[in-house]
Amino acid sequence: MIRRLFIVLFATLGVECQAGTFYSVNFDRKTEAAMASAYGLEAAAEAMNNASVQKILDHYTSAEVATAGIFD
Repeated sequence: MIRRLFIVLFATLGVECQAGTFYSVNFDRKTEAAMASAYGLEAAAEAMNNASVQKILDHYTSAEVATAGIFD
């Protein structure tokens, strides 16, 4: 009986917490502009880092091919 009571209690608490997560958020134009700018900067930084990683991987690939030629 106590076990069922705890199950019902926890299920009820979970539903109440779940219902509390749905909340309306209003964004103004200034916030939207700042978020769009931050997203653009993040995309540019990620692209730059990706290009750097690709250059490093290209050097490792050429070194790997050269090493394979030495050990043949």
